[in-house]
Amino acid sequence: MNPVKRNLAITMGIVAAFTIGAARADDATSLRTESSRLEHNTAVTGEAQANSRISQDFAGFAGSSTNADNLVTGLRRGTPVTLTTSSGTSQQPSSVSFTPPTRPMGNGNVYISLALAKQQLASLGVTQPTPEQLKAALVGGTVTTGSGTDARTVTLTGVLTQRSQGMGWGNIAKSQGVSLGSVVSGMKSANHDLAAIHSHQVSAASAAATSVSAGGGMAHGNGIVTAAGGSAAAGNRYHDSGIVTGAGAVHGDGQSVATGARGQGHVR
Repeated sequence: MNPVKRNLAITMGIVAAFTIGAARADDATSLRTESSRLEHNTAVTGEAQANSRISQDFAGFAGSSTNADNLVTGLRRGTPVTLTTSSGTSQQPSSVSFTPPTRPMGNGNVYISLALAKQQLASLGVTQPTPEQLKAALVGGTVTTGSGTDARTVTLTGVLTQRSQGMGWGNIAKSQGVSLGSVVSGMKSANHDLAAIHSHQVSAASAAATSVSAGGGMAHGNGIVTAAGGSAAAGNRYHDSGIVTGAGAVHGDGQSVATGARGQGHVR
């Protein structure tokens, strides 16, 4: 190779390495951002909503929504996880259990763990793993792909085992030859959905508060009652010739229709 071509190749290699390094740094920054957002969304929407949304992303990978729920709960709390083959699949019935080697995790780390395990198995050609393969991807073990002369057995360290040893998510992804980019994309989608749920919760709470306020009950003129027994009525307010009591009745020139009296009182 002549000097010009050699220098060009070296330059291109340096640029490519720099580009890859920059992309990995961006992914790591985005991962931290989305992980923090997921923790925030868990706090504001409630853990049940957040856990359900995470489970939704991994139900197909885990083989069933029950398995996905067990994974999310077990990793979140650091408690034993049981995975079983769901009925109606072509897999032989099986069930395995394991205890995460990590301490209880926040939902951000739960999502990352499952996403990296899913990517690693997919890179081996396993898209519908058995419970045993799921366990191997998470805590370590062997995974065999293919059959006959094409069979290949790979030993996995396990995403959770690597994490328990102090490895960062970027290094774990690098050791597996997978990218953090798709993990970030998945977390962004989950955060978007949880933010929408929170917005709906706030709107519903606001509407309920408005409804309660509107139904409070006040007296006007000569004993007109807007609602019976509401919060405003409990204040025994005086207007003209009527007194509204906590029971919503008007005493004086008008009485509540609820009591059957007519007078000058009306309920509306």
